[in-house]
Amino acid sequence: MKIIFEAEAEGLVPLKKTLEMKLYPRVIRFVPNDENSLEKVSIEREIKDYDHLLPQIIFKKDRNPEMYIPMQNFSEEEMLMQHIESFAALDFGLRKIYWQTPRITWVPETEDEKVKITMPTYKRSFQYNLPKSEITLTWLQETVVHRDRVMHLVSPLSFFRIGSNHFHNFGYSEAFLNFYLMLEGLFGNGQSKNHKVENAFENAPTLMHAISETVLYLDNDTEKNTHKSWMVNFLQEKGWKYDNLGIIKAIICIRGNLSHYYFKSSRKQRDSFNEKENESIAWITMTICVFSTIKLRLDPFRAGGNQ
Repeated sequence: MKIIFEAEAEGLVPLKKTLEMKLYPRVIRFVPNDENSLEKVSIEREIKDYDHLLPQIIFKKDRNPEMYIPMQNFSEEEMLMQHIESFAALDFGLRKIYWQTPRITWVPETEDEKVKITMPTYKRSFQYNLPKSEITLTWLQETVVHRDRVMHLVSPLSFFRIGSNHFHNFGYSEAFLNFYLMLEGLFGNGQSKNHKVENAFENAPTLMHAISETVLYLDNDTEKNTHKSWMVNFLQEKGWKYDNLGIIKAIICIRGNLSHYYFKSSRKQRDSFNEKENESIAWITMTICVFSTIKLRLDPFRAGGNQ
């Protein structure tokens, strides 16, 4: 039985015909599109012990059939594509290989293998369920008519927009750094030293309230337990408390770690291929930003409003 791990490529990399290279036990292929540009990268290999890896269709009484895809390890294929991606970006301007969302195809070599396959091809994908609120005329009027009162938020919110785009494309490190820039711009008082930023954050009532609301949300929403557990564990490792001040310390600490890189240091080894480890801090910081904006948008319409 053979399996093909295929990922789409982005970027106008010239390629007139399919390239094929054998790297035992794998075969690597670069496939062009009709415009003579690289469209896909695929890695094929043979699997002898495959029965426990094949997708299954499960039939249950009085229920629709369900697809079951066993846990599959494609770490070697992913690392090989990451290697190609990094060097092709440098040498040919490749933008990305979508190795996180590949198409998996099972290719039987015998009739016995063929009858075992119930789902020959499928695509691994991830997506977020984004809000579906409809934009209204009232929102447009209130946003535009009173724009002078909230003009100071346009630049900080641009970092939120960029961060959100990265987050929903699973670029959690860049997402977090942009959410941090929003908070730093609004509440950091122009400071750059960690201890001074920490002090500025602690003395910003709006930010402290937003963190409290985020903690309350984490405590009450069981679907976000993984994010809370991650934060609690991180703080315990540092010897910090799970409270507003501890979360501020965590945000500033992680911002420092993600802003530097030294390949010989485990602490400074930001891994652009393992974005998943930064999902929780990105989500928590994004939520703090959202809660912060609620008060920031209302303050200009109140007498004596402040941060």
